[in-house]
Amino acid sequence: MSLTTRAALAMAMIVGVSTLAVLWLVIVTHQARLAASLEARLTTQLQIALRQGEAAISSLHREARALADGPVMRAYLADPVGERGMLEARLSGLLAARPELFQARLIDAAGKEEVRVERSDDRLSVTPPSKLQDKGGRSYVAAMLGLKPGEVHVGRVSLNREHGRIERPLRPALRLAVPVFGPDGGRRGGIVFNLEGRALLPPSRQGIAELRAVKPGGEYVLHPDPTREFGMELGTGQGLQREFGVAPGQLIPRGKSATVTRLAGSPESRDRGGAQAEGMARKAEPMLAAAQWFVPKGSEEARLLLVAAAPERAAFALSQKTTRWLVAMILAVVGGACLIAWLLSRTVTRRLDVVARTARRIASGDREAVAEIGGEDELTDMARAFNSMTARLNRMMVRDEETKSLLRLANSEFARSNADLESFARAAAHDLRGPIIALSALRDWLEEALPDPPEDARLHLAEMRRQVRRLEDLVAGLLNHLLLGERKPALTRFEAAPLLRRIVARLRLPAGFRVESRIDTPVITAARREYEVILEQLISNAARHDDRAAGTIHVRLGQEAGALLIEVADDGPGIPPDAHERVMQPLLTLRSRDSGAGSGMGLAMVDKIVRRWSGRVEILSAPPARGTVFRVILPQGAPPPTPGEIAARLAAESDGAPAGAMLAGAGDGPGVAASDRPA
Repeated sequence: MSLTTRAALAMAMIVGVSTLAVLWLVIVTHQARLAASLEARLTTQLQIALRQGEAAISSLHREARALADGPVMRAYLADPVGERGMLEARLSGLLAARPELFQARLIDAAGKEEVRVERSDDRLSVTPPSKLQDKGGRSYVAAMLGLKPGEVHVGRVSLNREHGRIERPLRPALRLAVPVFGPDGGRRGGIVFNLEGRALLPPSRQGIAELRAVKPGGEYVLHPDPTREFGMELGTGQGLQREFGVAPGQLIPRGKSATVTRLAGSPESRDRGGAQAEGMARKAEPMLAAAQWFVPKGSEEARLLLVAAAPERAAFALSQKTTRWLVAMILAVVGGACLIAWLLSRTVTRRLDVVARTARRIASGDREAVAEIGGEDELTDMARAFNSMTARLNRMMVRDEETKSLLRLANSEFARSNADLESFARAAAHDLRGPIIALSALRDWLEEALPDPPEDARLHLAEMRRQVRRLEDLVAGLLNHLLLGERKPALTRFEAAPLLRRIVARLRLPAGFRVESRIDTPVITAARREYEVILEQLISNAARHDDRAAGTIHVRLGQEAGALLIEVADDGPGIPPDAHERVMQPLLTLRSRDSGAGSGMGLAMVDKIVRRWSGRVEILSAPPARGTVFRVILPQGAPPPTPGEIAARLAAESDGAPAGAMLAGAGDGPGVAASDRPA
């Protein structure tokens, strides 16, 4: 894919993403407005329903008070037999004028019906005295008989019952009662109106909005689905909590004004007895709802929760016309962005192609190639910088060839010097061994020639023996230090415990010293000879430098963070912190050699081995506290290269690598210590 195409696609993607972001913002804003509009509509419908219910209750209250205190009632109380027909006519006229009433009754102070007029199949009828009922056990009668003059009782909405049975077809009823008092002020009973429960509220469905009326216990009085109404009285269990999983008191606490909330559907069963209809549970659709408590005339018993709700999806649905317009706008913007991006990128990539072709010519060997483009902008500056860079590279390549020649000579000289050093070390060791052996033999001859020498001669012979032994140790230590690492060590697996026992036996420590070991890694993979040298030198150093005739040396062999760990601890006088680095240098000791301090090469050999493996030596000691701990950490991996291998690699790399890389990396292979790098 060409740069022009990629640039055009990139710009189109940027514009497309920006357009989608704007579109998302428009949709979110539009949805918020729709939701706010829907909330306002629901709240308005709720207020309308509240006012309608309050108006109906207030109107009936006035009618009931007018009837209870009016002349018809006073005449009836004075002459019940003669004025009965007048009272029946008054009640019939009231039912004819108020369609929401389906029953009006006069109940005496004992709870028995005296007069009853009812509506059935749109016909009004007066109940004959023989069919009047005793309502003394009903709660609304007890509440009515406890009212004071001027008070009104509004009962809860429930299914109408006749002779103790629920009337069929179902008829929700709300009872309004006012007391009746005689001329002497004595209680004579009361007027009871039965209202159609649904007549107090608007229709349960208006467009997308639905109206629900809920009792405090969660039972529906009004619902768009009539089968959900009066679930407790009918035993179906239907209600607000079953449909939406929330109780009326949780939806809006008592005394709180109207609130708008979201009702999430909850699984519910459609049959009775707990068995799920059709083997599956239904889930009510999430609704956006406005809710408020309705307490008619302050009657807590009649309190209802009115809920105006609409499906949540209605608040977030965009019209098809709006959707088509938005899609067309996106396509147009993205298409235009692609065209503009292609035109702009062509003017840029045409000039970039000139620089790319020049770079390819230089890569193929044409070092004189120059990128020439017109204009005065950032691309022109880039071309000039490119030309300057290629000219500087040409000069560096010339110097590189010269440096390579010098480096080849240096590497050759380095290899020759290493060979000479090895030859000299071997020859010096061989040549020095002869005089040392002769001195030792001379000492033995003198001792044999003087079986009973004078005291001063005996002391001189003993001193000669010590000095010859020191010279032997020094020559051996120097030779071992020089030749250490000349041969590439082989990694082997060996058991740590037997190796440690052989080293301790070979060292022949003074009788007062003992070695205690802790072996965390029984089998070790390492360069065995170098591992053995480290252990031997650290243990002998601990015993040699102790200022007492007896002591304990603790040896721990294991691993730490994937590396080999050798830890040797003694209970000697310790090493001052300012001498920790000095003791690792060749030929340096903290005690005089006359006191048996050794050649000073043991710790130097340990340090050289550890640095060749890119490890480290830690000395933990702080006099006057006694004891010193040497911790040696050796990384596990491939053996480090020998000096001969380093020289050979340098010679090979100098024939093909740039001079800068050779100078930066010569002798820096993995595991090569600083002391083994060529000077």
